[in-house]
Amino acid sequence: MQDYLNIGLIALWPLLCCIFFLKFDTLTATFIAIVGGMLLLPVGVEIDFPLIPAIDKYVASYIGSIVGIVLIKKNTFYWLGQKGTVRWIIVAIVSISFINFIFNTNPLYNGVWKAGLTIHEAISSSIATYLALLPLIIGINIVKSEADLIKIYKLLVVALLLYLPFVLFEIRFSPQLHKLIYGFSPHEFKQQIRDDGFRAVVFLGHGLLTANIYLCGFFSLITLTKMKQYFISKIINYQLIFVFFVSLILLKSATAIVLALVGLVVFYTNFSTVRNFLLRAIVVFACIYPLVVYTSILPLDWLYANLQGIFAIERLDSLYFRFYNESLLLEYLGDYFLIGYGGSGRAILAGLIPDGTWVVWTLRYGFIFWVLNVVLYSVYVFQKADSCYKRNAMQIFSVMPMIILLDQIPNSSWSMPFIWLVSGGLISLSTYYNKAQT
Repeated sequence: MQDYLNIGLIALWPLLCCIFFLKFDTLTATFIAIVGGMLLLPVGVEIDFPLIPAIDKYVASYIGSIVGIVLIKKNTFYWLGQKGTVRWIIVAIVSISFINFIFNTNPLYNGVWKAGLTIHEAISSSIATYLALLPLIIGINIVKSEADLIKIYKLLVVALLLYLPFVLFEIRFSPQLHKLIYGFSPHEFKQQIRDDGFRAVVFLGHGLLTANIYLCGFFSLITLTKMKQYFISKIINYQLIFVFFVSLILLKSATAIVLALVGLVVFYTNFSTVRNFLLRAIVVFACIYPLVVYTSILPLDWLYANLQGIFAIERLDSLYFRFYNESLLLEYLGDYFLIGYGGSGRAILAGLIPDGTWVVWTLRYGFIFWVLNVVLYSVYVFQKADSCYKRNAMQIFSVMPMIILLDQIPNSSWSMPFIWLVSGGLISLSTYYNKAQT
């Protein structure tokens, strides 16, 4: 019975989204539909129709948003974003599934024999890839000005403050809300135990995702403060920044805390040229990292031997294990480095579990697919502005998505549609600035 209720909730969410669009402006309604669905709906519940990708809480949110934008608000919707580079990158990303299929029709042995890909899998994979890009495309369509992007950042802060009691409950009593409300736990319980306490999962599927969305809230507040956009007063902003940083500590994610500190360095770099260099360096690093691992440039054994006196051995063992696994996985990929092995379990080597988004996507669709996604996600970082204010504004807005891009090396937080919504908004804002320039 509980399963049917969960499926019914996913099915009803697009209808609820329509109500949001009747009550609120386009941007607010879209935010509630996408981020509300991410924060509240059950993880892993899918409506599985034949021949098309399953509809989960994310896809249901995108469907509801597009229906609201097109049919209720009567806005024009550009299905491939905007004209120019962005449109062609999206077309290329969606088309890679067919190239992937052409080179993967033969069976593959990865511990067990896996069948070759079929045209049906190529079509389904292409649709799934496009659906994953929809938050970015929606962001391009709904963000028309700097004020719109500021509003998205403010809405996230408010949403996460309302969410905080659930997070604190799970930190204190263990991650159990998903099981209490939806009847099952979507995660492995022992993974959420840290330092004699618990990571909060709530309805996000993993404690690391909870930490990452609060990292986004932390960066949103710093962005708003740097842009002189305050909740009542400047002091309130600083108090909220403190609350969110304490939340990150309580969520027990060392990676999120380190990324928060790295973000602070980028935010408070006094020179615009240095900040711009750092943001672009992150993009370049993310693009070439798979190549670095594939060519075995990193001397893992030497690093492990020489860092034992600097870092705790448990942490060092964990990092070494992860890097060694990544090298084994790319060695397994071999000559298919550029195009990947495709889905249907072909991209997973038996006994090894990939962690970072980069390795999952490279194994499945290849290095080219990974680079195209990074470029699409961060194309605005390379846009020029005609004034010091616009240049600084774009840099400040870009810090959060660029730091989250860094997180795709060790973790997989690109599953959060919010960050793609922001990136789409930044693509639109950079276009708006360029139009104002001309």
